Amino acid sequence: MPKKDLYLAIKTAIKGKLPLAFIDLQKGQFLKPTEDIPVPLPAVLIEISDVRWKEYSTKAQEGEGQIKIDLYLANAQNTFDESEAEDDTLNMLDANNDVFTSVNGLNGIGFSYIERINEGKPKYDKEYVCFETIFKVKLIENYK
Repeated sequence: MPKKDLYLAIKTAIKGKLPLAFIDLQKGQFLKPTEDIPVPLPAVLIEISDVRWKEYSTKAQEGEGQIKIDLYLANAQNTFDESEAEDDTLNMLDANNDVFTSVNGLNGIGFSYIERINEGKPKYDKEYVCFETIFKVKLIENYK
């Protein structure tokens, strides 16, 4: 299955680059925190979605899809002049660069070159900040 292989390749690449406490498939863990086990930070949640398939050959289909990777870090501090930890907090703005450099260009069995196409604006919450990066990927599914 190309999606399973894709997820495992991304997970391995990110774990090798970022010091994470948690990495998982995106299942809405932060949308309903009281219903789920608390997610330790820093965390990465990976979502593979919106795959559009077409015939590639008589025994295979090619799909173009998107991967959304959300990087969750502990809530940011103040960033106004001379605030405590201002530099550390501003450095968080580039935190998703490690996600980009670990995933962009990745390829493997059943999928080809992963390419970053978008970064969402940071989402600030009382307990965390989330950095969203979206990639595109081509998948190949063989069938009989």
